[in-house]
Amino acid sequence: MQSIFALVAQTAARATTSAPAHSTTIPFRAIALASPLERLGVAPDLARWIEKATAVTLVIALTMASLRLVPWVERLVLAKAKSAAAAAHATESEIDMRQRVETLTRVVTSLLRAAVISLAVVMVLGELGMEIKPLLAGAGIAGVAVGFGAQSIVKDFFAGFFILLEDQYDVGDTVTIGATTGTVEQMTLRVTVLRDANGTAYFIPNSAITQVANKTHGWARASVDLTFRAKVRVGLARDILEAASTHAKTLVPISDDESAELKTEGPNELDWGGTKWTLSIRAPATQVAAYKRALIEAIHHVLHERGFEADDTGRLGPN
Repeated sequence: MQSIFALVAQTAARATTSAPAHSTTIPFRAIALASPLERLGVAPDLARWIEKATAVTLVIALTMASLRLVPWVERLVLAKAKSAAAAAHATESEIDMRQRVETLTRVVTSLLRAAVISLAVVMVLGELGMEIKPLLAGAGIAGVAVGFGAQSIVKDFFAGFFILLEDQYDVGDTVTIGATTGTVEQMTLRVTVLRDANGTAYFIPNSAITQVANKTHGWARASVDLTFRAKVRVGLARDILEAASTHAKTLVPISDDESAELKTEGPNELDWGGTKWTLSIRAPATQVAAYKRALIEAIHHVLHERGFEADDTGRLGPN
């Protein structure tokens, strides 16, 4: 078999060297190196332009498909995280993990979009015949110059990176940044978007964030304050609050919390009108409002049973 191939190669070489200068015979090596379009008879210059246009079109098509795929993957991950956190048996750590996943997913997808677009631009320029290495070197030098001129943006990115790394807050948390209190609606490496109770959106550069008060991080305390009239004995007031604590443990969501521990504090203050008390409980940060509603319902139930009502000043006492 090898001798047959060798004989064919020698014959082709002799035919090539013996062909006249004006012969139109195409050498075997030229045919082997020719593009498919050239083999079909297309002019070499036209074939190269068609190949470049096809390559550029293919790159653009793949880029568009990737840009459509990234949000689809983002929605899939967020849907999985939300379904896990919305389950009835979801723990506090699972809810917190869902918030972290949501925040990191949004940041990563924004970076992926930028990477896909940058790669597509480089590939298209390469297909158009531009030298990529000098372009990348120039981009590096320009990046250093821009970095010196945009130090605040660089600080924003570093600050945003450490906010994510230290898990200071996530999308969906209620935080106070400076004089602004609201829910974290969006977060990138450069900026944090807060929306307050009135619906106003605040765009805060991450480098401007020096102190954050996170009201939904880990756990918080749900509490209800009451004031009893001066004629209500301390022992009776404490008995009412303890009865309210017992009843609160039968109400959702406190009844689902095996580690729930209610605390009666008082009398905290004494004035001519009466004594002030507080009934509180440690609650998951995301369920403070639900725990507080359960406490209010339990207190109202016990006060109604004992025949207590509030006077014009809001102080509680028997009818």
